[in-house]
Amino acid sequence: MKFSKLFLFLIITVCLAFPVSVFAKPITINWWHAMRSARGEVVKNMINEFNASQSEYEVIGTNKGNYDEVMNAGVAAFRAKKQPHLLQVFEVGTQTMMLSGAIYPVFELMKDAKIDVDWSRYLQAVLSYYMNADGNLMSMPFNSSTPIMYYNVDMLKKAGIAPLSKETPVTWDELGEITKKIVNANVAKAGMVTAWQSWTQIENYSAIHNIAFASKANGY
Repeated sequence: MKFSKLFLFLIITVCLAFPVSVFAKPITINWWHAMRSARGEVVKNMINEFNASQSEYEVIGTNKGNYDEVMNAGVAAFRAKKQPHLLQVFEVGTQTMMLSGAIYPVFELMKDAKIDVDWSRYLQAVLSYYMNADGNLMSMPFNSSTPIMYYNVDMLKKAGIAPLSKETPVTWDELGEITKKIVNANVAKAGMVTAWQSWTQIENYSAIHNIAFASKANGY
């Protein structure tokens, strides 16, 4: 009996010595994203570092596929009332999210949480993409991509084409002729491989040369 009383006394003493928060489970934050491969490893490191830095919250990151698949998964989850706390949506889906009524706009979240953010520290060209017509930030920019073009110097040499350089820029029409020569010389089955043509080629080309890409009546 004495041992039982002593054991109970020790338990009470330990509980009083530590705050309740020590024993409470951290608040879970589910984050669905589209980061895979090298970018996926970066995201994992970010999550692990954050979780290790404190004990109040625990972020659980889940890759839901590519950008389209992540947004579709988020829409389906919202309709089923099983949506994640955070959802990464690519820039093309920004308007859909703005009109969905399913998001908590960043500018409102920061205001309600009384968090003063210095938005001037962000790249304004990136920031502006995620603002509404009133200039309020709707979503938090996370990763912004820059297109890079690689070309195989050895293939150009085999096809008898001079190396490309900044001093002698090539137009898209000229690039078409170059890729045709590469294929005709049996150097490669395809002269060029690309993806996201409207973004990597048309939009960026327009931005570099300060040419309008779309009218003000495009719905955005």
